[in-house]
Amino acid sequence: MKKNNSYKIFNDCLERLKAEWTDSIKPFIEFDKNQGRKYDKFIQEGDVVMKREPEPKDHIQTFLKIPPEQLYDIYSRVYTDEDCDGSPYEVMGELTNATALTRDGKIIPIEMGKRVLMFNEEKAKYFEQRKIANLLKSLHFQFIQKLATEVMRAMLVVCSELGYKNKDFSLDKFFTFSDGIIKDKSQPKIETLPKYNAFNLLFKLNNFLKHNTVQAYLTLKKHYPDNIDKNNKTRYENGMYAGDFVYLQAGYFDKIFDKLLIFFAEYCKVILGETRD
Repeated sequence: MKKNNSYKIFNDCLERLKAEWTDSIKPFIEFDKNQGRKYDKFIQEGDVVMKREPEPKDHIQTFLKIPPEQLYDIYSRVYTDEDCDGSPYEVMGELTNATALTRDGKIIPIEMGKRVLMFNEEKAKYFEQRKIANLLKSLHFQFIQKLATEVMRAMLVVCSELGYKNKDFSLDKFFTFSDGIIKDKSQPKIETLPKYNAFNLLFKLNNFLKHNTVQAYLTLKKHYPDNIDKNNKTRYENGMYAGDFVYLQAGYFDKIFDKLLIFFAEYCKVILGETRD
């Protein structure tokens, strides 16, 4: 094996995946050509948050800040579009300058009728955004799994060229084989290499997303608690979709490739004793 061949295997793998993310997936996430809207590409509070143009009517935003229980109370007490033929503040005519009469005889404030109409519009936009957010969230998690799979493949190729013969390959086997390569036992272990946390987090996330088990959840939570969605108060149980419990920080994929390259450069130098041109 050439002195720098192992690093080239890792570098080629990560550069190819970085190009795929940058040229294909990231532009799709940031810009929806069919809708003509720009989206923020970060994940916040368990959801992909999309940047929207500010509403010109400040009172709509004020209305949307009403606590959910009060909002539900307002929405349930007033009326539906069917009750008022889609015109909530003109039904049966105005009683006074401030009130209107609904078809079933309810007297409501005109301003409340206007606000509920606005709420219906905002609610429709919200659910539309949630659908898109869930799609974008799935793309992030799918790419995590692809990245972990491709990196694992590169690790297997490197180990095979160094004499690894087993038919099975796993993260544990990678560590065991790598430890066996080290001739000077005083050398640093893999866990001490720069950017090891980026490498470890990738595989902890992949393990949870792949297996959807309590053990994988607890392992991720123990080592990387900041990557657990703290807004999801549901107690995790085996078989629940892991993606609903994972939190990714803003710009995760903008940084992960370079961090992994640093880790594998150090792995090749320290563990394999290779040099780079």
